[in-house]
Amino acid sequence: MILLAITVLVLLLALREVTTNRIHRTRDNPTAVRRWRAARRWLNLALVISALALLPTFIDQPQLPVIAEAHTLLSYAWPLILGAAAVAAAVAARTALPELHRERERRAAVARRNSDAAKGLNPSRISDELRQWIDQNAPAHRYRFDVETSAGIANIVVETEEARYALYVLPPEHASLGFTPALQRCARVAGVLNARGVLWVPGDGPEEPQRSRDHPVYVIYGSMTRIFDLIERNETALRRRRERQARLKDYAAASAERANEEEEAQRQRHSRAR
Repeated sequence: MILLAITVLVLLLALREVTTNRIHRTRDNPTAVRRWRAARRWLNLALVISALALLPTFIDQPQLPVIAEAHTLLSYAWPLILGAAAVAAAVAARTALPELHRERERRAAVARRNSDAAKGLNPSRISDELRQWIDQNAPAHRYRFDVETSAGIANIVVETEEARYALYVLPPEHASLGFTPALQRCARVAGVLNARGVLWVPGDGPEEPQRSRDHPVYVIYGSMTRIFDLIERNETALRRRRERQARLKDYAAASAERANEEEEAQRQRHSRAR
């Protein structure tokens, strides 16, 4: 009996300590604090009732008649009184149950986010605010959003006169856990789209675009204007290269034409000489 009494009291004390810790941990959530405080009040009641029911276990029957009768009553009625304590404890558990469910769901969501972060996953769709910002502020290129491929999702595909760019958005909280997998996924997505890969981390980092050593991907931190600056620089370089190649091609064609004319003129001179 003493073992049962100690077990019950220790269990109730432990549960009360748990609710106290929850109150401190959820102090920024008034609804959760109210629920945990209500649960603790019911546990306090269960603890008092249990202590009363189990009192004869720890105290011998006194000599005073009135107290002796109360001791005898508790000795016989302790199962009923302990049942009342169990009811109070059950009410406490029922009061805390919604918060326990929310806590479990929150932990599951955190576990899923960490798993997605470790895989370097990007969002399945960009926000409406970002779309609106692009519509209002982005340069006059062709834009496609949340393009699905066999290798994953390209959040934004930018098609310019000179090239195509596949933007892979990596949330800052994912960058610390899954940066390398994100580079690999971005490179694969860009490869499927025959585009230049751009891994965009909208958070703090180097101001200048970084070129990955292991993958054909640009890494850009900060605002999206940096992406457009990169595209503009690339556009200028590609345009100049295309124009230079066109000049070289025209020069080669002109040189070939002059060579043909000289060869024809030489044949004609040779024919007249004969």
